[in-house]
Amino acid sequence: MDRNETEACLRILFAVAVADGTVSADEERALAILAGYDGSEEMPRLLDIQKEAGRIKSSAARHATFDAAVAIAEVDGRCTKEEHALLEQLRGSLGVPSLPPPAEAEVSWRERLEEPRAKLAAAEVKFLHTLADKGGDLSTQAYAALVEELRQQRSAILNEALAPITHEG
Repeated sequence: MDRNETEACLRILFAVAVADGTVSADEERALAILAGYDGSEEMPRLLDIQKEAGRIKSSAARHATFDAAVAIAEVDGRCTKEEHALLEQLRGSLGVPSLPPPAEAEVSWRERLEEPRAKLAAAEVKFLHTLADKGGDLSTQAYAALVEELRQQRSAILNEALAPITHEG
């Protein structure tokens, strides 16, 4: 992707993440992995999807954008009606006949993300059990280390789950 296509793709991913009015923690982490989003910029709430999709010229970039948009919509385990509507609009705006219908792509990503979501939940349960086991005997420094360990585990799990998108050309 050239710079223009990359910017359009990122704006589209941000729009999908905020389509339902909220950005889940998993959506934010996925944006960090897919788009390098660090939370410092305000995400666009209103976006001309057709205009942004028109900036993406190559077929490979159009496919990758759609795939990443579906992954963002599904990463938290639910694709809201607002996200789904935006995916429908995006598919039409990208103008690539071989893109799967959003409902089909959503199911595919939902299934692909089942195991990573289970791993995320297990990491959180382990974290909570560790906190409960330590009771009041946990220093601020030890707590911060546990939180950082959980953050790294979550990032690694999502990196692995989103690797098909992040490694495409």
